Amino acid sequence: MDFEDSTATTHNPAFSEARTPTREVKPVFLDIETSGLDFKEDSISLIGLLDEGGIQQFSNKSEFFCHWQALKPKFIITYNGTAFDFPFLETLFGRPFHRPEKHLDLMDFMKARH
Repeated sequence: MDFEDSTATTHNPAFSEARTPTREVKPVFLDIETSGLDFKEDSISLIGLLDEGGIQQFSNKSEFFCHWQALKPKFIITYNGTAFDFPFLETLFGRPFHRPEKHLDLMDFMKARH
């Protein structure tokens, strides 16, 4: 995935910050499924990752945590990860969740386009 050629994204500061990774830094896509919208009351039922190895699905938090630690992603793509996925993961693990330096939240990208 190479973001260097995209002209539709030049007006979005959230995207511009995440543009520097190119072919040498492969993005990892993260998405969670939950029992509801309240990260304090509801629970995560599935954590999904898409990386060079393909799709990984985790229903066990320990397996996910071990995989995440081994993966050490440098660039992550989420949809509403900032306001939804990461707060849920931090509640699940009871501590701040390691976020890669580069993060593209597609919800922010879509809001900026409309």
